[in-house]
Amino acid sequence: MRDGYAQHVLERALPSMILAQPVLLDSGRFFVAESDGMDVAGCGGWSHEPPGTWASHGGVGHVRHFATHPDWVRRGVGRALMCACMAQATSEGFHRLDCLASLNAIDFYTALGFSRIAEIDMPIAAGGFTVVHMRRALR
Repeated sequence: MRDGYAQHVLERALPSMILAQPVLLDSGRFFVAESDGMDVAGCGGWSHEPPGTWASHGGVGHVRHFATHPDWVRRGVGRALMCACMAQATSEGFHRLDCLASLNAIDFYTALGFSRIAEIDMPIAAGGFTVVHMRRALR
């Protein structure tokens, strides 16, 4: 994430961003990609609810906690994870996925058909963390 944010911003924001979300992990909507050596190459999922709330908005899913190990970037790991999320969301009747993209992930989401909606300053760990709200239709 160093390409998108200053070091002091990452030091403040990352500890709260990387906390495991037990509800998401147990939801059946979070995926892990393993390398041939059984190391984690990437992870990501989606939820019915937007980050920070448990209020579902009918038909709109939310991309959550996507990350790819640096050794596996640009090798199809993130795309495969997103395809699994999109297929599952579609099969559950969702018509759209929204995400809050970090600045360094905008190109990834754009390549997968997401459109930029707005830039948002998220209040994380006593400071701001700029993200971009993005959206993709599923049907």
